[in-house]
Amino acid sequence: MVRAGVKPTATTYTALISAYGKQGKVEQAMGIFADMVARGCERNVITYSSLISAAEKAGRTDLALQLFERMHQEGCRPNVVTYNSLIAACSHGAHWEDAERCFQQMAAQGCTPDGITYSALITAFERGGQWRRALGAYAQMTAQGCHPDSAVYNALLGACWSSGVAMAQMRASLIWSAANRSGHFRVYHQAKSDPAVFQHSCVAFTAGAAIITLLRWLVDIRHRMMRDGQGLLRDRVVFNFQKGKACRVEQPSALIRDALAAALAGAASPFEVALVDGATTRVEAESGALAAWLRSPAFAPLAFVAHAAAAKRMTLETLILEDQTLEARCNEALALVRSYEHLRCYSSAPKKQAN
Repeated sequence: MVRAGVKPTATTYTALISAYGKQGKVEQAMGIFADMVARGCERNVITYSSLISAAEKAGRTDLALQLFERMHQEGCRPNVVTYNSLIAACSHGAHWEDAERCFQQMAAQGCTPDGITYSALITAFERGGQWRRALGAYAQMTAQGCHPDSAVYNALLGACWSSGVAMAQMRASLIWSAANRSGHFRVYHQAKSDPAVFQHSCVAFTAGAAIITLLRWLVDIRHRMMRDGQGLLRDRVVFNFQKGKACRVEQPSALIRDALAAALAGAASPFEVALVDGATTRVEAESGALAAWLRSPAFAPLAFVAHAAAAKRMTLETLILEDQTLEARCNEALALVRSYEHLRCYSSAPKKQAN
């Protein structure tokens, strides 16, 4: 086009930038942008949104934020697509503060968030270890009428479980129920497998989602075993966690395996956890040992979390407030301990004798 003497338009440049961005070729996209600027071609919201999306796909949070700042300097008003790509870019490096700031700025400018916005924001909170903020965003999302997708549910369960807070983990079990009613975390019985093996499978993308799914399944088979007898479990019990289609919140299979192994070992379970073909996480146990464990006091704490009876009686606002209060008290106690240690160290230091 250029060799033929035809001057590229903003539409032409933006189409090229978008094409490179979808392939993750952010440097090439930036090269096209530089040529666009050099030729004095006007940049618009679509141009910048495409560039920020390219930076997001390449995991370049820093570049996405720089482009957003330049966009403002040029007086170009961002839209929901721009903000969605920007917040998603912030989630890559667990820059949850930047993601939250962008979300607040979005609201201040009268730009209405959609399901993609909330999904990116919750992902950023999950990766930043901000379970309270993740739950708050989820509540706001559902109140606005946006429907959570698989990525949102996986991120929420991941954030709540990794918090280590029992009430947050119970809240995750309640969210799992809502997700399951919407068609997520479906557990499938693999009836055509080895007849000596009681085998099931489910798709999960985060460690928290895998653990909560397994706990809910274990509670269910314990109930069925008491009703139908231990023969239900056959000789061995196997549960496979698979990945399915690619998901933006997907955690490495090795991480999911290690988290499952730690949770089950902490409860003295008979399960063995292993990776199969580098992707599927397999949880396996001998049926007699599993049946005995499910009846034992060792399983009770996990069953308590899965049932989530206490969480049903507590609103999300109360849960967050109580945890914030507890955290403040812990920080206050820690500050007092540090102050005491400092004074103790100062007063017990050997004094120099005067000559």
